[in-house]
Amino acid sequence: VVYDLQQVPQPAAPTPVRLTRCTVYEWGTNPPTDEQRETIMTTASDLHPHEQHTTSSLYRRWQRWHHRAEAALVVAASMGLATRGGTAERPKGSMPTNKPTAPGPAHRPDETVRLRRLKRLHRACAERCRQGHPLERPLPADDQQRLRRVLCPANQDAATPEPTTLRQALHQLSDAIAREARAVAAGNALVWRRRFATFSTDTWQAASAAIRPPSHAPAFTADEMR
Repeated sequence: VVYDLQQVPQPAAPTPVRLTRCTVYEWGTNPPTDEQRETIMTTASDLHPHEQHTTSSLYRRWQRWHHRAEAALVVAASMGLATRGGTAERPKGSMPTNKPTAPGPAHRPDETVRLRRLKRLHRACAERCRQGHPLERPLPADDQQRLRRVLCPANQDAATPEPTTLRQALHQLSDAIAREARAVAAGNALVWRRRFATFSTDTWQAASAAIRPPSHAPAFTADEMR
């Protein structure tokens, strides 16, 4: 028996994309003087002057403000007061756009961005322990800010104190990683159950329609049933 199976085209996998980046500026350690601040603001206002009568839309004014801020940062970078990092893929104040990006490695597990950040910070703290840093030494201000930024969304308990030492950071990061991993596993299990329920329902409906015997019209009338 030869079956003529129709080849159904499969939908192409979606191409992963990411948001395009703007130029990143960082101010130096030395604050600008009053004269330098005046020069920066004057140059930026000359390039993108303020409107006397704000008749344009809110988006247009917001875009002009970003242009003026970027011009001020360019002048500050030329004076050595700020540093420019990264490659500008779109100007500041423009509408966000997407850019195709390479897919992640196939061996990487399906993890959320928050879980990857928590694991990255945990590896950094573990590396400090391996290098011999004392567990009770207070953490630097930059590390405390990074931990605060990542741990605040992960800690559901508002009474949890912020970590100030390496021991506290490792303990809270381990708890946050375990909670996030359980949440990811529960979400994946729910998605699998939904897909299985949909697949099984469609399959059983098709099977029942295929094995149901053909029905014939009744051989009696409604009057005979009375």
